[in-house]
Amino acid sequence: MRQGVSEKDIDEIIHNPWGKLERSPNSVEIVSTSSGWITDIHALTIGEILCKLGAGRTGENPEINHGVGAELLVQRGSFIEEGNAWIRFDTESEMSSEMIDQVQDALTVSDSEVEIKGRILQIIEE
Repeated sequence: MRQGVSEKDIDEIIHNPWGKLERSPNSVEIVSTSSGWITDIHALTIGEILCKLGAGRTGENPEINHGVGAELLVQRGSFIEEGNAWIRFDTESEMSSEMIDQVQDALTVSDSEVEIKGRILQIIEE
């Protein structure tokens, strides 16, 4: 247990996370605008949108809303059909069309299957 979290609370968070954690009331799913193999998800764009929604501190909003968040519904290398949701945002209010467009642009798809390589270059053992 770290930071004073009880074993009971850990078990509850694992089995029923929204029983313990805050979650904003609105859920917005963003859909893919085309079919293809997912080659990239631009995390910085997602992070910037989350900050605008209140999940991070910005110059204009120093408070953090712990109920705002995003859940990736896909992963790099998988195939997605046009119109299928690929990310879900929990927000306090509706997302603007500009935000939705930015999020849609954060997903890159290809007509051909892609090989996703691991990020671990080398494991050094003693």
